[in-house]
Amino acid sequence: MHEKEAWTLVPVEGHFGSLMIDAYKKEAAKYNNLEIRVNTSATELVVEDGKVVGAKVKGKDGDYTIKANAVILATGGLGNAPDVIAEYNPKYAGGTGTMSTPGPTGDGLKMATAIGAAVVDMEHHMMRPLATPGYWIRETVISDEEIGGILVNKAAERFTSETQHRWDLVPQVASQEGGVAYVIFDTDVAETSNGKAAVSKAKMVQADTIEELATKLGLDPAALAATVEAYNNGEDEFERTSMGKITVAPFYGVQAEVASHFTMGGLAFNKNAEILNTDGNPIPGLYGVGEVLGGLYGAGRVYGNDTMGNVVFGKIAGKNAAK
Repeated sequence: MHEKEAWTLVPVEGHFGSLMIDAYKKEAAKYNNLEIRVNTSATELVVEDGKVVGAKVKGKDGDYTIKANAVILATGGLGNAPDVIAEYNPKYAGGTGTMSTPGPTGDGLKMATAIGAAVVDMEHHMMRPLATPGYWIRETVISDEEIGGILVNKAAERFTSETQHRWDLVPQVASQEGGVAYVIFDTDVAETSNGKAAVSKAKMVQADTIEELATKLGLDPAALAATVEAYNNGEDEFERTSMGKITVAPFYGVQAEVASHFTMGGLAFNKNAEILNTDGNPIPGLYGVGEVLGGLYGAGRVYGNDTMGNVVFGKIAGKNAAK
């Protein structure tokens, strides 16, 4: 492949999710027998004679029940439910909802398991260790050979190897005071592609000296200066695979934290998009689509391929529920 050829498809008009919702809204507008209710939260699935026949909801006018021949859960995952993530993955306790949309609060998972639905792959969850409001900092800014920056905690001390895999870095950051860490690097890193993105999109603080940077970040200036000096001298107790230096002013820093990237686990289901109970049998009247489902990807997935799953199982769930 030519080095300038694109190796991935990224929409230039906006985000995958918003583009899909816009398409759905345009299609829904073609029908006069569809009703879309916003600001309406589902709270409980209604089961009669072993079959799901609707849901209890909370709307702007109060609580009520919607009856239906079938229910499709399309509630998303656990991105904005750090408590549920930690329940299934204790090593991620301390994570936040930063960089997640407001909607995926685990409601679909909670409602389905409350009536006996099984879950699968809940021991897996894609997390990013360096989340800021609006941007996931790419880990290369602290791990690239010879120019990598460092991570420090609120004591302005390094606490782990910055060159380990991001999945292993996640619990290290989450376990620090306040569940936060500070990304620190110099101009050499800031001139790389991911460095430029971090400076701009993560709104990193800039300073001419390490002491000034520490003050702007709310860290102890002497402590951060000592940490950076030790790193520049090649001192490392965490077995980094490579060392860099932080010597070229101006210097950059920002507070980051662990946040959900994608919910790998979820409800067990079959090829018909039927949700399964703990005995492995379909729960009559209950279907699922999207991130609420588990078992499609294992421990990780390539970004964007979940969109295909949404479309495929959305069609399957819709056709079977309509029957």
